[in-house]
Amino acid sequence: MLWRGPCSIVPLPWDGEHPSDRSDRLGWPSGGWQHSTPSWRLRHSVLTWTADAATGSWRSRIAQSDAKCQRWLSLHEAPRRIVTSEFSETEDVPKYAELMLQGLKEADVSIVTALPESLLKSLYRLLAADPDIRYVLVANEGEMPGIAAGAYLGGKKAVMIMENSGLRQALEPIARFALSHQVPLVMLMPYRGDFGERTWWGHSHAQTMEPILNALNIPYRIVRRLDEIKAAIAKAVTHADSSQYPAALIFADECLETPRYAKD
Repeated sequence: MLWRGPCSIVPLPWDGEHPSDRSDRLGWPSGGWQHSTPSWRLRHSVLTWTADAATGSWRSRIAQSDAKCQRWLSLHEAPRRIVTSEFSETEDVPKYAELMLQGLKEADVSIVTALPESLLKSLYRLLAADPDIRYVLVANEGEMPGIAAGAYLGGKKAVMIMENSGLRQALEPIARFALSHQVPLVMLMPYRGDFGERTWWGHSHAQTMEPILNALNIPYRIVRRLDEIKAAIAKAVTHADSSQYPAALIFADECLETPRYAKD
């Protein structure tokens, strides 16, 4: 059984006594714990009581819970292999993905943090399978600047890869690192919403991308040809490092995954 409050979840033993019957003994409000907002005193009482009441049955419940957690972790301890997978022998690796991976290695990039999306999906699969790249997945783009900044402070070169809409999510940490601390951050992103975009939801990505980059004075280049990829990555990494400021590359046309609707 769990006691649930807005700030904590505390496991309680079940000994046949209803929790509301413990009100007087534990210092809970007489109206019952289900309908009251826990105060600091109440949480303190619950935590103190549960620490003193570590009976065998409670320990058994905790052990069972730990076992369930371990089973869950065993299934999810390598999330990058679940999210992405290596190419099979019968699959063709898109040329843009090979060139991007080569460009990152030639620029001495050893850490890539990303939130995968569809237009660079083959690149994410290559990164996940490559032993020379530390591939760090995130839950949202706002986590990327801190990871890249930490890599920089540790003497490593890192790159952030996100959908161009992710700029909106990562705006504050990018601005803080760039304007206050002069940390070089290299961003790679697909040009979702480019001229000819066929998905209605993709247009807003492009409408906000360049205004955000311009507002922060972040230099950027749009890369549309395969033969420009490696040189563009090298220049972006060099430019960010020498200027101590972010730089961005926006990939379009040949440098993206072919959308399903455009394959035939």
